[in-house]
Amino acid sequence: MSLAKSSLYNAVFLVVAFTSAVPKTAAQAVMCGQYQNLTIQNDLWGEDDSGSQCTTVDNEQDGTAFSTTWAWKADKTYASQTQVHSYANVMSKSNAFPVMLSNITALTVSANWAMYPSGTGKKNTLDTDGLNTIGAKADVILDFFLDTDINQSINVTNPKFEVMIWFAAIDATEPLGFAVGAIGSTILDGKNFTLFAGQNNQVAAQSDQPGQAVFSFIAPENMTSFTQLNVFPLFQYLMDGNRMPRSTYLGTAQFGTEAFHTNGKNVTFAASGIDITRQKQHGTRPKQHGTCQKQHDTCQKQRGVTQRDGGFQTVLEFA
Repeated sequence: MSLAKSSLYNAVFLVVAFTSAVPKTAAQAVMCGQYQNLTIQNDLWGEDDSGSQCTTVDNEQDGTAFSTTWAWKADKTYASQTQVHSYANVMSKSNAFPVMLSNITALTVSANWAMYPSGTGKKNTLDTDGLNTIGAKADVILDFFLDTDINQSINVTNPKFEVMIWFAAIDATEPLGFAVGAIGSTILDGKNFTLFAGQNNQVAAQSDQPGQAVFSFIAPENMTSFTQLNVFPLFQYLMDGNRMPRSTYLGTAQFGTEAFHTNGKNVTFAASGIDITRQKQHGTRPKQHGTCQKQHDTCQKQRGVTQRDGGFQTVLEFA
């Protein structure tokens, strides 16, 4: 997922229950252990005994809002300073995925998010001054996993490709490949996103594969709110540069925050209005989601066949 992912992903996952009580309302659910929900995930893939993270599902009905509070510590070593401890996220479980990239015309995303020191920070804002005061290191990302094998594309461990879109890098968090330097840039929504690339050993550790190719597009500034932002041009940029085959399947989509560390103080991340919309090429009939009604020997176009599943909304458009 990030710079430290390759060296830490083989860690044994433990389900941990914490004694601190987190109040909840009737519409909320609180998670403090590993993978307690299939949609909104309290992912502790790099956890250790230096801290904890608890995630609250603020909208249990469709999973479009959640918040997480975490506190992890680090020592002065490079490995500790770059260690991702957790990734609270919402993951699409829509059966519109996996889908071949050549069949996508648009991939739009929406979200509003905030990050601040718990209790003392400016609530519901990106409180960079407050986060700097407590030595917070984190990022906010969209994370996609892809593979030319449709079955591998839905597995976050084995796919050949990972594409990350960074909307914030708190305390100069660096993507994989940052030390080598940027390999390109492209304009998205009028902003110049810088591309970094690297290989992690996630796949290689399990087979004779060369490793997973990780592409990270970094926004030029923090983006705390975006509506119907079409990120598919970033995938198009990779395909046009022969970095990814057009026959690649997009199998997994996630949005959330990677937590590195603080000086021991708590950080709260809150997100709402989370949505991803994938539009298919015209002329491709899905195997599910609606029927094609023929009138006078012509196929009537249907639009807006919508499925909401697991916090993401998927709108199919077909002929």
